[in-house]
Amino acid sequence: SNAGYTRGDLVFAVRSGTTNAAPTERIRLESGGDIVHGGSTGVHERYFSGIVTGNGTVSHDITHTSDASTGTVLHIQASMTHHPSYDCILDTWVSRRSSTFSRSEQFRRDTTVSGAWTVSYVSNTVTRITKSAGTYAGGGPYWIKAVWRNYQ
Repeated sequence: SNAGYTRGDLVFAVRSGTTNAAPTERIRLESGGDIVHGGSTGVHERYFSGIVTGNGTVSHDITHTSDASTGTVLHIQASMTHHPSYDCILDTWVSRRSSTFSRSEQFRRDTTVSGAWTVSYVSNTVTRITKSAGTYAGGGPYWIKAVWRNYQ
């Protein structure tokens, strides 16, 4: 096995068997926070988390390679819990093939009270996930997970 830094990234590589072959990269923790599986061009995972109220807003950007009509697909999950009746949960797939998309498929609960998640196009290299304000003043934890493979 081998672990080290590459341009500010932490790289984990393993050798196949006991030969003296060069190690193969398996996982990379990029300096920007992405976890990359399967080498530097593999599948990216990005997490965001914090505390927010139901009537508060939060927004995070997912940065990826330029995707001008190439069709990168992102799997985005988001959850906010602050009251048993007012969870705010999202699980959606988004194709970046179009430059004018917005997705807000909610998994369950009253989004008027808790707010709602929305995934939207910002630019060829940025996809944004946002929680809008609801009416409930209580707060709690949220987390967001995005998974995608950059177009090479």
